[in-house]
Amino acid sequence: MLFDMMKEAEQKAGGTAPAPEPRPLDEADKEVLQTFVERVRQQVLAEIAEKQRETAGSNGGSSDDG
Repeated sequence: MLFDMMKEAEQKAGGTAPAPEPRPLDEADKEVLQTFVERVRQQVLAEIAEKQRETAGSNGGSSDDG
């Protein structure tokens, strides 16, 4: 019975409240985000370079079987 009452109350209340608007970023926030983005960019570039080295090493290797 309690569950039925809760369901009815939820239905009467309608949907959930809208999410609050995010606050504007200040300079410190922007600096943190810029640093984070740069670190991720460097990591991705390093991973790409590593994959390219692995691919070049496995495809372009010379054989010394003489």
